[in-house]
Amino acid sequence: MNPHNPQRVCYRCHDLMLPEQEELRRTISNASRENLLPLDGNRALFNSPYSFTLREEIRKASYSIQAIKNQDAIKDHSIPLPLLRKARGLVFMTVLKAGIIFSARLGTGLVIAKLPGGIWSAPSAIGTAGLGWGAQIGAELTDVIIILNTPHAVEAFSSTTQVNLGAELGVATGLVGRVASGSLGTSVDGIAPCYSYSHSRGLFAGISLEGAVIISRPDINHTFYGREITNTQLLTGSEPPPKAATPLYDALQTISSV
Repeated sequence: MNPHNPQRVCYRCHDLMLPEQEELRRTISNASRENLLPLDGNRALFNSPYSFTLREEIRKASYSIQAIKNQDAIKDHSIPLPLLRKARGLVFMTVLKAGIIFSARLGTGLVIAKLPGGIWSAPSAIGTAGLGWGAQIGAELTDVIIILNTPHAVEAFSSTTQVNLGAELGVATGLVGRVASGSLGTSVDGIAPCYSYSHSRGLFAGISLEGAVIISRPDINHTFYGREITNTQLLTGSEPPPKAATPLYDALQTISSV
């Protein structure tokens, strides 16, 4: 039994423990604990496509941001930093796609939003799954980053438990490299609501996510924050940024200061 996870109790214990819940959540929940980010070995190179904790999703997202910073040296294969700095929100996922003729897609990740004042919100756990077909044999593991460019794009994730990319929310294949950075300049007027990118084999590239369905994972959020909590509460600032998300916030701050 993990003492940091919420536990079921009997009715009598419920009445006794209820007045202590806020203090316990503030001091011993998974969200309140330090979340160390191992940087040695190959851990940062291979993210798992399925995680059962938001703490692990935070580490995965932090590694993706570090890869952006490292990849910026290769100008023709990097996500434009101006786009990241002006983002209204970010989605991070690791997706495994595998099959023979018919294919299956599975992945998990998180979404965060930029709040007034430029600070980042508490993260919310998400997942994706789907089926497809075509001339595919084998498997591919890909880290995906979706840049949310508009308030509407963020609202799509905060107000519902399921987002259909393409049908409900426009998503475009992201541009990379020096040409993309030059066309953006200092303004992001007229850009798509979302840009999607993949990071595979050490390089970033645009990726099409038309038709993908992203769902929220309330059970993972509950285990992390120690209480039932909605996407709206997390992405609009009702829940303070948790200590466990510090590695991700630090990585994003590094990108902002480059």
